[in-house]
Amino acid sequence: MEINLYLGETKTHLNYFTDFFTLQNIRFKIYSSYFGNRININIDSNKIYLLSSHICKFILDFFIKEAVVSKIYDEYPLIDTVKAGEILSELSEKITASPINNSIYNIINEHHSFNPSSYVMFNMKSIMTCAYFLTDQLCQKYVCEIEKEMIVSLLSQYNVEISEILDYDNENN
Repeated sequence: MEINLYLGETKTHLNYFTDFFTLQNIRFKIYSSYFGNRININIDSNKIYLLSSHICKFILDFFIKEAVVSKIYDEYPLIDTVKAGEILSELSEKITASPINNSIYNIINEHHSFNPSSYVMFNMKSIMTCAYFLTDQLCQKYVCEIEKEMIVSLLSQYNVEISEILDYDNENN
């Protein structure tokens, strides 16, 4: 199946996809078009889902990552930079199994072309709703783990202090 991807003028966008296509042994050619760089790829129909998943990661990396990171830091003060990085990594995988991926898959399958910038522009509300929902799920999981660790630490510290008090009382009686 022949598919056209319209990626604009940005070299990093182009490299993101050409590196992927090279790793996946997908044949491609780069052309100039009205929308900037156009990549024409020849892909087996069974690899379209892999392509749409990669496009989801691309959208996260290049269009919405800063908004997601801001949400994490604004709404979840217990999460540090290390945990935020883990959340972004997990989000990158979860977003490939989301309705966004299904939508992209259907567009590519039906029209044999895709423009990520246009897709983001015209579907920003649904993309952000999905990304924020997944981010909230992941953050809440991490916050629960952090709170549990804090409670265990507090209880163990409390246990030590109680033991010291009991030992002191026993020594003085």
